[in-house]
Amino acid sequence: MDVGERLEPEGILIILYDGETGEFAGYILRTIISGLSGFTAENFSFWINVTAPEPPSLLYDEGYAELMRNSKDSWILDINAWFTIYQLAPGGETVKHYVKLNFKNNH
Repeated sequence: MDVGERLEPEGILIILYDGETGEFAGYILRTIISGLSGFTAENFSFWINVTAPEPPSLLYDEGYAELMRNSKDSWILDINAWFTIYQLAPGGETVKHYVKLNFKNNH
């Protein structure tokens, strides 16, 4: 990508960890891609099967998330969008919520 070009990723996955124990605590997802996706880091593997846009289309279409190349070694992450968050609740069940994230980082 050239400097100044923008890219809107078709999928964003953020893994959540418990700050005290370091254990997996859930994930935040924004995607229009359907299918099975995986993530592996160190001794941890994570797989999700997406069957529809997350969050639902009405929320997905309301926002944006994009990367812009600011210089040869610098990128800007600009997000004002709805995401689906899946958290582990006490007892091990997964709880699903919709959250709107809004931030811009240009450093």
